[in-house]
Amino acid sequence: MQEKKELNWVNVAKAISIITVLFVHTENYYGLELGEINQFLCGFYVNAFFLISGYLLFRKQLNKPAIEAGSAQYIIGDGKKLMFNILYRMYIPMIIFSAIEFLPKIMITHRAFEFNTLLIETVGAGTYWFTSALLIAEVIIALLLVTRRQNIGFYVVVLGIISSIGMYLYDIEIFHLHREPFFVSRGILACFFLGLGALYWKYETWFDRVINKHTILLLLALYLYIAYLCPVAPRFMVSMGDMDVFGYFFGFLGSVILIWFCKQLPQIKTLTFVGRNSICFYFMSGALPITLSAIIKRFYPEVSPWGVFLVFSLTLIGAYIASLVIVKYLPWMLDIRKLRK
Repeated sequence: MQEKKELNWVNVAKAISIITVLFVHTENYYGLELGEINQFLCGFYVNAFFLISGYLLFRKQLNKPAIEAGSAQYIIGDGKKLMFNILYRMYIPMIIFSAIEFLPKIMITHRAFEFNTLLIETVGAGTYWFTSALLIAEVIIALLLVTRRQNIGFYVVVLGIISSIGMYLYDIEIFHLHREPFFVSRGILACFFLGLGALYWKYETWFDRVINKHTILLLLALYLYIAYLCPVAPRFMVSMGDMDVFGYFFGFLGSVILIWFCKQLPQIKTLTFVGRNSICFYFMSGALPITLSAIIKRFYPEVSPWGVFLVFSLTLIGAYIASLVIVKYLPWMLDIRKLRK
């Protein structure tokens, strides 16, 4: 029963996060950003994805039987399986979806076709920064897990040190322009959020006990203060390679608040589907809003908040329908191993 409850909140949190990603991407491509809304969303909408990924990864890899199996067994067993999952469920789908959207994207944005750019955005994983960063972070963690250390503090500290290196990469021009292969600097920055996910998994019972309907109001008030009133603004944009310690705290705070609210919700079939297939929705978070924005602007060239919400609604509906089709009829696009079945 506990397993089912945990799975439910994970799916709900991933669903809410990917919906906010679609909204923010819609703003960017439509050309009108609603700053007040963004200030509220940006603390958790992507950061929560990284944290939940760390939660799930360490929850599976640091259970007692896995630890007792030892390093050699991990390398030929769970470690090998983890690396293959990264390859088949992240890297290859990135190539497939990047290739599909490449031509429509350059046509809409009036860019010239360049084969080198095609390679960078497909094989070089230069289209989807989030999955590229997550891939890098999970590979780093997979290597750390060879140690088979059970002490969660070891992983949090090491991942924190690795991410601190990423903070300095922001000042190097090639990383600042975020065009390095696989968005390596973003993956390095994301490591600590996955470590914080491990920390949440380890002390989940404590968080559940301490955070209640009263203390959540204090946490929410602190989150709103940092988002809107704090004189020292946190740097919390992993996507831009711009992070600081305050930014990690802000992202962790927002993620914990989101998780608490998700744990209060019942299982909702639609949100469960979106959460389970959030990676599929993410792969459409560029092509759909950029295409729909171009179409809407042909009829209504003047941008407006109503235009943002119209394009967002159409994007969400389109992503949902496309995901239904892919999951039912083209599941190999998300894992080519399913072609064998």
